[in-house]
Amino acid sequence: MLFRNRFTDCLTLVLFTSVLLFSGFNARAHGPFDHSARLIVQENQIELNVILGIEAARSLLKDHPDALLQRGPGSQFPLPPEVADRIGELVDGENALNPRSIHIHADAIEAGISILFERPNSARLEFRPKYLSLLSKLQPGVLEVTDENGNRLGAGVISSGGDPISVSLPGTVAGTEVATRETSTLVENSAEASVHRDAEGVPNHKTAESSFGNGLFVTGVVLIGAGILLMVGRSKRNSR
Repeated sequence: MLFRNRFTDCLTLVLFTSVLLFSGFNARAHGPFDHSARLIVQENQIELNVILGIEAARSLLKDHPDALLQRGPGSQFPLPPEVADRIGELVDGENALNPRSIHIHADAIEAGISILFERPNSARLEFRPKYLSLLSKLQPGVLEVTDENGNRLGAGVISSGGDPISVSLPGTVAGTEVATRETSTLVENSAEASVHRDAEGVPNHKTAESSFGNGLFVTGVVLIGAGILLMVGRSKRNSR
């Protein structure tokens, strides 16, 4: 009976610590002043995804309250094309690309806004995060560039001032060769120096998240170890 009680106590502690760890990881997603953007470069189109905390999205889309209703996993709500202008622009030379469509998906924590653009026959575009001028309290964020398979091509900092970010594009467009560098796609802006770089010299914005996760893991191990030692000590006292 005593062994069963100790086992139950230990199992309860492990489960509690696991919940603590996974809750901490989920809490990293987006706070009220966090944001991020992702450019998905495909053969004939480019998709811009902007992630905002739910309060920031509510402020940005206060004239479209229905857009922030929770509709279940994977469901998206279409927005009027003019809304794209307050989210961000992709500029080819001096011309802003016209969005094909814009959709939003929201849950209780954050909202994701997706805008599709036709990919131009250019080797370089400029990303202008216009939402920052409408949401003054946002912290600096991260822009990540990937291909359609999720392979990371580059990353840079979205400054709190909303400075434009220059992006060089890889590959071909509708059979037309696009002149690019032989290395990965590059994202360039004045704040990029503050981004951590990995072993290949590519900006790595996951460093802070990894440190946070490592701290949670160590905390969990310490809690479990302390609990086991406590129960062993209690068992020894009870056996005397």
